[in-house]
Amino acid sequence: MLLGVGAVAASGVFGGWLMALAGARGARLMGGLLAGVVLGPAIAGAVWPSWHEEHIQGAVAETAALDQAQRAVAARTLAETAAGAPSDPQESKQELARLAEARAVLATAHQRDAMPRNVALAVLASLLLVGMAPRRVASGTPASPLAMRVFVAAVPATAAMLFGGWWLGNLYTPPSLVTIAATCCGCGVLSSTHRRICARLSKLEPDPAGIIWRDGRLAMLLAGTVFLLALSEQITLDSPLTLSWIVITSLTFVAIGRWSELHPASRQLARLGNTVALPALAALAACAVPLGGLEWLIPALILSIISGDGRTLGWFLGSVLSTTRPAGRSLMLGAIGAGAAPIQAALTAAAISLDVIPAWLGFSLLVAALSTEVLVMPERLGADTTSAPG
Repeated sequence: MLLGVGAVAASGVFGGWLMALAGARGARLMGGLLAGVVLGPAIAGAVWPSWHEEHIQGAVAETAALDQAQRAVAARTLAETAAGAPSDPQESKQELARLAEARAVLATAHQRDAMPRNVALAVLASLLLVGMAPRRVASGTPASPLAMRVFVAAVPATAAMLFGGWWLGNLYTPPSLVTIAATCCGCGVLSSTHRRICARLSKLEPDPAGIIWRDGRLAMLLAGTVFLLALSEQITLDSPLTLSWIVITSLTFVAIGRWSELHPASRQLARLGNTVALPALAALAACAVPLGGLEWLIPALILSIISGDGRTLGWFLGSVLSTTRPAGRSLMLGAIGAGAAPIQAALTAAAISLDVIPAWLGFSLLVAALSTEVLVMPERLGADTTSAPG
């Protein structure tokens, strides 16, 4: 299984590099997702099933044992039907017991073989979360009204709550809580495109990047709190993986960006997170999803709207209603603030690694994160270059 995990992660990094070379938007995340889909059950599982079962799916011997037990039960049932009389009750009972045992053994084997992938996801998500954490705001950046920060956090969180209660059936389950955390989290380290736009806006706004990070802090704090609540609802604290994630999430979301501003390796860590961790975790998450059922498709479309338009709308409403900033500039800030794909991907991968959410929901959240990078284009919005700063 280690060979399969390494192959998938390396393929994701290579796919991200190819997409970046082609100049695609959201290149790293897109390349990782495409690599995971190619190496997943839909393509590699159909073209090269033996390799996929051995290195990606795992539990080959246990799956064969379960198939044998199921065939034995089916053969007995067919024999009973042909004979018109029930077989030996004791023999029937033994076969059903063997079938139940085979299912239990298979479940244990899947957990065993999934452990390398889950550990890799947790490590990569930790690296990405810490590396892409937002920087501290310059001391000269003016404070925004509290209402601004509330809108930024509340609009996407409310939309995600509606999705959790409607589509997932229960607002208070761990999958719903993870969905809320992933879709309402704030923006981390800005992309090169967003930094260029902030440079343009700096003629009108004092430290626009600082505004994005400062006014998104409440959203980040809400996301971290809800994510920890999802962990506490799902799993016990006796797992080292769980304890490490509670520590990492707490440090990242409570002391946002302090380390990343002060440590000299922060830029290198951010670059490593974006070019290696992001595509690798996307590939590892996608390779386990059977895409044929399309159960992920409609949730992905809904979550894309929440992740992109929901965040943008929160920024826009907060800016227009609580400040004197012009509408055009408010919309541009909102489009920049919606660029939270790396943080959303990190939280999603962490939830997958801890079995807090099903694989299809994790894939939907990753597709939604990609949509924020591909479809939300602040560079196409014209900032008001004539108005004074609001």
